[in-house]
Amino acid sequence: AAHTLMHELLTPESVSENKLHRTIFAWYARFDIVAGLLAGNETILSRDWYIAAEEHDAKEAAQHPDDVDRQLALFRSRNRRFAMDMASLYAKLSRGMISIDQFIVQNDQLSQVLESLRGLLMSFDNSEHAVQSYPHKRPLEESDIFDPYLPGRFFQGPLWPVNFAWIDLLATALMFRYQSSMALQQQAFPELMNLALEQCRFIEAIERWPEKENGTVIAFHDSIGIASMFLPKDSRHIMWCRRKIALVEQNG
Repeated sequence: AAHTLMHELLTPESVSENKLHRTIFAWYARFDIVAGLLAGNETILSRDWYIAAEEHDAKEAAQHPDDVDRQLALFRSRNRRFAMDMASLYAKLSRGMISIDQFIVQNDQLSQVLESLRGLLMSFDNSEHAVQSYPHKRPLEESDIFDPYLPGRFFQGPLWPVNFAWIDLLATALMFRYQSSMALQQQAFPELMNLALEQCRFIEAIERWPEKENGTVIAFHDSIGIASMFLPKDSRHIMWCRRKIALVEQNG
C-alpha cells in the first residue's frame, strides 16, 4: 500500500523538490530497506529513486560544505543506498543469481563504501563541538556496563545530530558484518560485540546528556533491538537492554 502511494504521489524527479517529499521518501525507504533485509529480498522501490535522492543531497552538500545539516543529509542518503545495495547483494546470493566469487568482489566493494561513510563522520572528530569533559558527570555504578563519558567522539551544539548518525552507521556496520560472516562462514562475534557495545555507549551518553530533547530514546528502538542480539548474555547487559526498552515504552 505504501509503495502504491509513493508512485501515486511522487516520482524520482520530485522526491527531493521539497522537505515534505524528502521526509516521505526517507520514511518509506527505511521501511523498504528493513523489510527487504529481514525477508532476504531486494527493496521494492527501484534504485533510481535512491540515486536521485542521493544526487540531490550530494549537490547540496558540495554547495554548502560548512552546513552540518546538508552534510548529514548526504550521509543518510549514502547510508540508505549502502543498505539498499546490501539487501540486493544478499538476495542475489541466496537465490543463486551470482557466484560466491562474484559475491566476494561486490561485498568487498560494499566494505569500502562503509569505510567512506565512517570517514565522513570522522571528519567531525576535531571540531570544537566535540565534548572533552562532562560537567554533569554522574558516578558510575556497578550496574553501568559502559563508560558514557569518554572524551572526543561525542558532540554538542550544532553537531548534536552527528551522535545519531554514528548510531545509524554502527547499526549498518553491525548488520553488514553479520550478513558477511554468515555468507562467508566466518567467525566474527568479537567484532560484532564491539560494534554493539559502541552503539550502546552512544545511546547511554545521549541519554545522560542534560540538554537532550524529551523522548530522544524513541529514536533508538531499532538500534537497541539489533545491538541486544550481540551483547554479552550476562545479567548486567540483559538488564541494561530491558531498562532501555522499558524507557522507549514509557516515552510512547
